[in-house]
Amino acid sequence: MTDMKALTEAVHEYEQTCRNPDLPAFEISPVYDTQTNWDTGYPFGDRAGCYAFFDANKKLVYIGKASLSHILGRRIDSYFLRSGSSPSAVLKHQWESPPRYIVSIAVSKPYEAPSLEEFLIDKLQPSENLRGRH
Repeated sequence: MTDMKALTEAVHEYEQTCRNPDLPAFEISPVYDTQTNWDTGYPFGDRAGCYAFFDANKKLVYIGKASLSHILGRRIDSYFLRSGSSPSAVLKHQWESPPRYIVSIAVSKPYEAPSLEEFLIDKLQPSENLRGRH
């Protein structure tokens, strides 16, 4: 089972082994709970980067990216329906393990997001990602 600590360790491994050391470190958000924080913005929602979805047991289920003309807030929001009557997130699609928690990783340059995403998928093997499976 991949948890939030493993995600943080993998991000740091990528920084140490795959990036120019002169670039600023990635910023990793605190955990965002879609059931209790729904009325607030996503962490780093106005930036490019990667996001990780965790289920109710805090098991990693999906990694995605927002790069170039996209920002994390809009990309993450594409998975959910906004409803004035619901105090928590409502998913648009059926998931084997529905996401509840989100961690965002902001990058300094938008072109870094696709590479980081592929590295994290390959390293952590989230259950809902089809690419990168061994």
